[in-house]
Amino acid sequence: MNTSNKSYDPITDIIFTKGLKIKSATHKDRKLDIILNNDLILVVSLKNYKKLNGAPLEEVNNFKIIGNGTGLHWPTLDEDLSLYGFLKEFFKQNIEKKRKLVIA
Repeated sequence: MNTSNKSYDPITDIIFTKGLKIKSATHKDRKLDIILNNDLILVVSLKNYKKLNGAPLEEVNNFKIIGNGTGLHWPTLDEDLSLYGFLKEFFKQNIEKKRKLVIA
C-alpha cells in the first residue's frame, strides 16, 4: 500500500527527467519565442496573459530568465510565468483541439 500523499505529475516529470530549462526568449509580433536548452521553441501568444497582452512593448521586452531557467519575470509588470505553465497550456490546447498527437 502506498502511503505517500504525493501524486505523479507528468509535466514536472518531463521537465526534470529531460533537464528542460529556458535558454532564451525573444518577443516579436505580440508573441514570445521561448527557446529551451534542447532547442525546442515554444511560441506563446501574449493574448493568453492579461498583464502582458495590454502592456506597452517596452515593458513586455523588459523580462529576465529566473529560477535557473524555470521561468520568466517582468519586473515592471510584476508578472512571473513558468516553463511548467507554458507546457501545461501547450498540452491543454492540443488536447482540446483534438489534434493528432503522435507517440513514437
